[in-house]
Amino acid sequence: MVSRGKVNGVDANVAIFDRVNELFKASGRTINNMYFTMTNSSSAIFYINYTSGTSTFIASATYTYRREADRIYLKRTGIDGGNNWSTRATQVKPVDDLFGDGSKELEFKFDWVFSSDSNVKLPVAAIRSVANPTNMLYGKLQIQ
Repeated sequence: MVSRGKVNGVDANVAIFDRVNELFKASGRTINNMYFTMTNSSSAIFYINYTSGTSTFIASATYTYRREADRIYLKRTGIDGGNNWSTRATQVKPVDDLFGDGSKELEFKFDWVFSSDSNVKLPVAAIRSVANPTNMLYGKLQIQ
């Protein structure tokens, strides 16, 4: 799932890509690339490539998932080997708040999200928390 930021007219608690970008920027870092993707039939990754000064870093979290109909059950199984996810805990908190810290499996629903803005023409997909439906990761679907 790829997003260029908040989609106008979508009602969500937090535009996660935007919020993570704001938090990195506030810490003096610049995000070069950020995405969430399902890498195969049971694994996913939230990937952030960022720059601090003249150095480039990667912070990523990996997840296992299983799918049942329109539901997906995610559990974080690891963070990058360089420990950048932990080092940037404040900046990645919106991701951990949605997808969890790995202590338990969380239930989500695949869904289409509608925008109240008539200028939004592209389909918007979401992975929506079943426990709190306004908590979701949403954006444009793209094959990586």
